Amino acid sequence: MARFTDAAAEEWEIDITAGTIKQLLQSELKIDLGKPDEGDPPLVTRVHNDVGFLVDLLWELCREQCEAREIKPIDFARRLKGEALAGAYVALKESWADFFRCLRPDLAEVIERAGAWAEKLAASRVAKMQGPGYEEAVNKALAAAEAVLDEELAAAPERVRDVMRRPGKSAASSPPSPDVIPLPERSES
Repeated sequence: MARFTDAAAEEWEIDITAGTIKQLLQSELKIDLGKPDEGDPPLVTRVHNDVGFLVDLLWELCREQCEAREIKPIDFARRLKGEALAGAYVALKESWADFFRCLRPDLAEVIERAGAWAEKLAASRVAKMQGPGYEEAVNKALAAAEAVLDEELAAAPERVRDVMRRPGKSAASSPPSPDVIPLPERSES
């Protein structure tokens, strides 16, 4: 069993058991924590990368505790920010890996390493963004996009004239609709 503290300083427990896995299969999420390495993307990756999904999963795992405290799903989600969400994620991974430690040590390792792999990927992306040439490449892409936009804006008046020259009635040349009732002029008295 693992614990985390939310932003309101309340403590929560995450205890993944066979019953928990069965409960999640029957929940609205219909996910199988018993197969962390399956899916596209694999479930363990989705939990790490999809914050909305992570929050929904945490709600299901803490549902009974929330109901006992009369906390609604949206209120629970609001308590999961910053360090609280990170702590909940760590608690989830710990409990999930512990479930498999004796049964399937290979899956316990997949769960434990998934976050590390994602963190390395994120660090690599940040390093590329901070590396030489990145800002120049972004500026070139922005300049190219701006040039395309300028060309489209310059061509816009010509396109409007083309539309106006097309055969057919224009609003200005159409007789008034019989549905239009002229309003009497106001007299100034």
